[in-house]
Amino acid sequence: MIEQKQSLDQLPKEIKAAFMELNILKHLNGAGERLDLKALYSVAPRVEGKNRNVLRMIQTVLAPGIPVTVVFVHHRSKKNEWLAILSTDLTLTAQDIIRIYRMRWDIEVFFKCAKSLLRLQKEFQGRSYDLLISHTTIVFSRYILLAWQHRQSTDQRTLGGLFYLLCDEVATIDWATALHSHSAPFVEIRNTLIFKHFFI
Repeated sequence: MIEQKQSLDQLPKEIKAAFMELNILKHLNGAGERLDLKALYSVAPRVEGKNRNVLRMIQTVLAPGIPVTVVFVHHRSKKNEWLAILSTDLTLTAQDIIRIYRMRWDIEVFFKCAKSLLRLQKEFQGRSYDLLISHTTIVFSRYILLAWQHRQSTDQRTLGGLFYLLCDEVATIDWATALHSHSAPFVEIRNTLIFKHFFI
């Protein structure tokens, strides 16, 4: 995700180099000239539909020749600005790209919590591989316990309720389909053994 008016001076060297590559987008608009995100936003067609957060969407090519889909969405906290989300999977719709990006945000929250609150990097200083793995495992286990405790206090669903939801899903599968899906691996193994016995 790239903010519209982000200062490049505040970024680390590695991220600044990657951002410069993203900032030099090559969009084929007749002359094949390179456009930055602001210019690309102006040439991208508007997206019509139910989702008002999606402003524009365009497929283009990065400077190294990588095809991408760029989705421009409303910035939640700054109403007059937009955010650009890039995807290299050209088959995804704008809604799918946004949905996947939202799932990635949970991963960012996990790493932020592990580093800041659970002191992943600061609590233990060691050089041994085994010590580092042990410390990381302990920190991640703490996070799992905290997440489980949070879910227990906020989620009203119970294991019994989840069991009944699962039963409702399984009820839609008829007996013949279930038997076929469970017996298919055994039939494949039998056919492989018969083939090996007679032809090898």
